[in-house]
Amino acid sequence: MNVLKHIHDYEKSSYQLIGQSFFLFLVIPASYLIFLNAMGLNEEIIIQKFQSPNFFNVNFKYVYYLETISKYLCIILPVNFLLLLLINYYVGLDHNKVTSIYIPLYKITWPIIKISSLLIIIIFTFFITILFNNIFPPIPMRAWTIVPLGATALGCFGVFFMIIDIIRKFDKKNYMQIYGIKVSVKDQPDLFKMISNCSKKIKTEVPENVILGSTDGFFVTSSDVIVFNKENAKVLKGKTLYIPLIYLEILTKDELTSIIGHELAHFSGEDTEYALKFNPIIFSLKQKFASFDKGFEEAKENENESGLTGKIGGFFMRFFLVMLLNPVAYIAINLIKKDSKICINQELRADKIGSSLCNNKKSLITGLCKFYIFSHIYNNLYEETSDKKKSLTKTFNKNLKTYMSNFNIKKDLKNIMEYEMIHPSDTHPPIKDRMKNIGINIKQISKSDLEKKTPAATELIINYDYYDEILSI
Repeated sequence: MNVLKHIHDYEKSSYQLIGQSFFLFLVIPASYLIFLNAMGLNEEIIIQKFQSPNFFNVNFKYVYYLETISKYLCIILPVNFLLLLLINYYVGLDHNKVTSIYIPLYKITWPIIKISSLLIIIIFTFFITILFNNIFPPIPMRAWTIVPLGATALGCFGVFFMIIDIIRKFDKKNYMQIYGIKVSVKDQPDLFKMISNCSKKIKTEVPENVILGSTDGFFVTSSDVIVFNKENAKVLKGKTLYIPLIYLEILTKDELTSIIGHELAHFSGEDTEYALKFNPIIFSLKQKFASFDKGFEEAKENENESGLTGKIGGFFMRFFLVMLLNPVAYIAINLIKKDSKICINQELRADKIGSSLCNNKKSLITGLCKFYIFSHIYNNLYEETSDKKKSLTKTFNKNLKTYMSNFNIKKDLKNIMEYEMIHPSDTHPPIKDRMKNIGINIKQISKSDLEKKTPAATELIINYDYYDEILSI
């Protein structure tokens, strides 16, 4: 089973996943309760049945323990899934409600479904055990009885520990990793002066960390990050502004001002506080779906390699994996949908603020257009420099010259208008929407605007060549 395809199939009708979750989570505890009720098992009959087992002794008190657990599951799980549906509808695209209501509900829901999954596997295993060991008449020990029972037991045993592994990985803290160098006011006084001026105008604090890096895209974050390079690695806490060093090669100072103003506007709009609560969940969900993929692959291998035993065991493994996956997939789909629309609104707001800080608000758009050019060249940059140990900047400038010599303003500008910025977590609108948002017309953008480099943003960086060498992997 391809987990990402499974999620994609339900993107437009994710509520079906909750409907399936109702059934998958409740079918076993409900069946157990129905069975006990149908059998009319009072304590006297249970004691009698458990005093003469077919295979081995089982304490009859466990019947009552699991009956109580099943009753609680049949109440808690429907209430929780119903709350998910209602809250998902209620919070809409209000990022304050998403962070104050939906995310706290998720943080309650996840422990419930992970613990419930493990309990349901235990209930199922016990249910099957007492049926064959205590309830059904004695069955001769033949292959046709041993194989399905053994396969069921192995399947349940295997998926139990598989789910524990998935849970462990889901709950593990993940840091954003950045290849770059942290700089200070002492290192880069001119750059920090620009950042400080932008911060004052926006009425937000200067970020605690400013990182020069070599990867694509500017961004800000309030999450803890690991910054590493050839020389060292360390964890940074607090607000962080990331600046791609090589990108400064094609920016003017006015364009850089607008882009830094845009990024700092995310601090003033509390966008990073929203992201601080939201992004760890999204990172965890996206990255850990690979654990589900691995589990389904293992179930498939069992089915293909172990004959009837593998098919039975694999069936139960897939059943319980889907049971756990579906509510998580529902949460992921709806969180990602909400985040996408919320982020676009945040970006448009930040654009207006960023464009207001520069001498010409068109500078923001020309700077964004240069992102497309940068990304187009950047894709093959490391392939050209990794083995030959060439400077990233020199290789970039050489490729930039070739690219711009072939640049067709009518044809290529249309492609640029559709470009959406690359970001570690946020969704960006296409440049044409961002242009419309601040009142710039495409006819105002010329090839000379995109070739203009002066006054150069690189003039703000002291010892540029040193940083270029460190960041040239």
